[in-house]
Amino acid sequence: PLGIGQLIPDKEKYCEGELVTIVSQTIAYEPSHFPDLTVKWEPPIGFQTPDTLWNLVINAVVDTTYLQIVENNGCMDTTAVPIQVIPLSSLVVTPEQTTICAGESVDLLVTSAFDLENIVWSPSSSLKYKIPCRVNSSPNGMRWVTTE
Repeated sequence: PLGIGQLIPDKEKYCEGELVTIVSQTIAYEPSHFPDLTVKWEPPIGFQTPDTLWNLVINAVVDTTYLQIVENNGCMDTTAVPIQVIPLSSLVVTPEQTTICAGESVDLLVTSAFDLENIVWSPSSSLKYKIPCRVNSSPNGMRWVTTE
């Protein structure tokens, strides 16, 4: 079996809507020596590139196990690639206060049913501080100071 060489980015879980490249572990071969060699990816969920290429780019939509099926003259090899997705609906951002004036800052509490290691805010130009101030009593919540 050829197998999968790498996931880009390589991590355990992906945010919904994140692009992921599944890179096949390929060996150098002369295509003219294997004219019947075909590659197919299934299931067709979130494909951003054709399903007949060695490597596949997907838009992470839901938890999916992708199958790379390589066939040559009736011989078949299948490699499974599980992709776990954190649904956007599982993230909740709550401001400490709901009304502020221009130039003031507000603490935002981010909670999730998932274990979050890094939170990146966008657009980053509106951030005054990007470091956590303190951890909320919720095991998955962090407070970040931002400004408008």
